[in-house]
Amino acid sequence: MRIGVIGAGSLGALFGGYLWENGEDVYLYDVWEEHVDAINDEGLYIERLGAEDMRVHPPATTDPEEIGPVDVAFVFVKSNDTRTAMEGASAMYDEETTLVTLQNGLTNYEVIQEFTADDRVLGGTTLIGSNMKGPAHVFQDGLEGKTKLGGEDDEAADRVVEALRSAGFEDTHRVDDPIPHIWHKQITSVGVKPIAGLTGLMIGPISTYEPTQEVLRALIEEAVTVARAKGIEVISDDPVGDTIEHCRDNPEVMSSMLEDVTKERKTEIEYINGAIVEYGEEEGIETPYNRAVTALIQGKEHSYLDQ
Repeated sequence: MRIGVIGAGSLGALFGGYLWENGEDVYLYDVWEEHVDAINDEGLYIERLGAEDMRVHPPATTDPEEIGPVDVAFVFVKSNDTRTAMEGASAMYDEETTLVTLQNGLTNYEVIQEFTADDRVLGGTTLIGSNMKGPAHVFQDGLEGKTKLGGEDDEAADRVVEALRSAGFEDTHRVDDPIPHIWHKQITSVGVKPIAGLTGLMIGPISTYEPTQEVLRALIEEAVTVARAKGIEVISDDPVGDTIEHCRDNPEVMSSMLEDVTKERKTEIEYINGAIVEYGEEEGIETPYNRAVTALIQGKEHSYLDQ
């Protein structure tokens, strides 16, 4: 299977590297020239917690026309860049390509459907954790993490699931409707990510320190109210409790929003908490906690991006 990765950052490089190592015909596309050059010169180094490190050699490029149309294209850019990336990488997909998004954020599945037929898009989530340590250097912070994906084309979803399982992502599953699963993960993100970005805490202490736990609870309760108003199935019977348990089970994990703030990058706040505010307005629901943390993270961004 000919596979392309649009956005070879931490997760894109990780997934692409594993698939290439398993014998798939994989091509990485990214706009970070230093990263691309390092992958082509030295290979992609995957540092793994709890397993032997690996170095893999998938070809990488900053020019999607060098890749051309692929059978499957994984989209792993930040939510801020999804529309721009889809426009810029149009040479990598055609009407036969299956596009897969496992990105953070509530809007990517629908945005990608703007660029192709709805049944060519698979949406989902992954709990695989990774971050960039430098050009061509990815750190994978554990070997476990459930991945769920699905869409209108069950056969395409089954092919992608099997490819990921064979590559080492064994806890990968097809779901009939990805939307509830996307919301399920983002409801957790709504509670954890902005608090991490504002306080500098790892996710464990967020759930154990009473003041931050109270804010986490309020953020999630607002998101659940909005989801139900939109007619979206809330998978968990106890979203707050599940989030607290997840944080306590992974106490030293750094939220990606904290990583973005630490490295003075634009965050995905608009597509997580900001999306809850926007959807709440559409449904006539007030979301003061989500509105507040969205504004505060945007203020944080302003302090280093616009000065």
